[in-house]
Amino acid sequence: MPHVFAGIGAMLPAGMTKDGASSMGDTTEWTVVPMWTADTTNYPGSVVSGGGLQVQSSNGGAQLTCALVFAGGVLAGNYQARLRVGTTVVATGAVVSGTSGTMTVSATVPVSAGDTVIVETQTSVQGSWRATVSGGAATYVRVS
Repeated sequence: MPHVFAGIGAMLPAGMTKDGASSMGDTTEWTVVPMWTADTTNYPGSVVSGGGLQVQSSNGGAQLTCALVFAGGVLAGNYQARLRVGTTVVATGAVVSGTSGTMTVSATVPVSAGDTVIVETQTSVQGSWRATVSGGAATYVRVS
């Protein structure tokens, strides 16, 4: 009698959303985006650890996606996001110019269970003139 093993090797997706607005770092310096909440409603088992999204299962070609809404800038400038898996930068998004908008970045990369996906931003705007990363469901990181 044949055996069917369902789910073996299946990727367990994970997600997190931004919990409140946060300032970006100093001009042209990559800074970790803080204050995240695990999206356990849409991605059961998701965990935020060490400031990033913890990968739930290994996958040789996991899809990482990120959208960061930013707003409140006084001066127009350039804004950019990138993703790290641990300490390795795996993708850098396109520059978005203006005083508000959405930075996006995605990559297809190998991940291992327990890896942490971190998002960082940088801007060309100095001090209090720059925008902040907005909180809410429209600002997210996902692994699938």
